[in-house]
Amino acid sequence: MISLRRQLWSNGVLSILGLSLMPWLSGRWLLQQGLYQQVGGRLAHDAETLLGGLTWSDGKPRLLQPAPAGVYEQPRSGHYFVILLDDGSVLRSRSLWDEQLPVSGLPAGSTSVETDQSLAGQAVLLRRAGYSKQGRTVTIVMGEEIETVEEVMERLDIAFLVLTVLAVVLFMSPQGLAIRRILSPLGEVRIQLQQLAQGGQTGHRCCGAAGGAAAAGCTQPPALTRQ
Repeated sequence: MISLRRQLWSNGVLSILGLSLMPWLSGRWLLQQGLYQQVGGRLAHDAETLLGGLTWSDGKPRLLQPAPAGVYEQPRSGHYFVILLDDGSVLRSRSLWDEQLPVSGLPAGSTSVETDQSLAGQAVLLRRAGYSKQGRTVTIVMGEEIETVEEVMERLDIAFLVLTVLAVVLFMSPQGLAIRRILSPLGEVRIQLQQLAQGGQTGHRCCGAAGGAAAAGCTQPPALTRQ
């Protein structure tokens, strides 16, 4: 009886977890991708601003204003860029300080977005894009720290866990009482069966100890007679 009640309880808990886990994972993935797209859109805008301010003087590349300044000029601000030209020249933001971003050339028109952990252990969203300017191929790598995004997702995970536990407690407590009421008649039947079994065993022991017909209060079942 107890094992049956526990099994019904466990099945109910697993059903709640399954019904809540799948929508949460889907919603979490959509939310994370939406935040990444928002950051990626900002990086794309800054990359185009950098491309507009890129020029060559005496064959050497340099950036003219208006190029993104502010956070890109502050050391380790969480916003970075690297410009790689087809001749191997590299322009880097001051915010990188002595750190390095993974850089590889891309053909014009190509774009890739990924996360990276190589920058001093920071989670950084990298956007690589290939451009063509003045007959030259230019690859611009933009990076933005996304630790805040990851922290938001972790807080949401904790909130989901707490709400799921509360839902299990609030939903399964009444269900447990209902299961106990439904199964209570079966418990009474089990007790009655045990009593019947004990009564039958007591009768057999009584007849055996009294020595057959001399046992008082014991009756033997009538023997079958052959006609």
